[in-house]
Amino acid sequence: MRIGGLDVILPRREGDHQEPSVIELNASPGIAMHHFPWEGTPRPVAAAVLDSFFPGTAPSII
Repeated sequence: MRIGGLDVILPRREGDHQEPSVIELNASPGIAMHHFPWEGTPRPVAAAVLDSFFPGTAPSII
């Protein structure tokens, strides 16, 4: 699998004694929700995925 999505349940509050749990691994993850989140800051996930496929074209600081 070249790219995948991992669904995880994390503890709700700091100090909770619940361990993180993996729910499923998706072979076709939905990345649009990271660009247009219900709340919070958008993150350019598609750009990061493309940069990982073509590392020579990613911007760099020399």
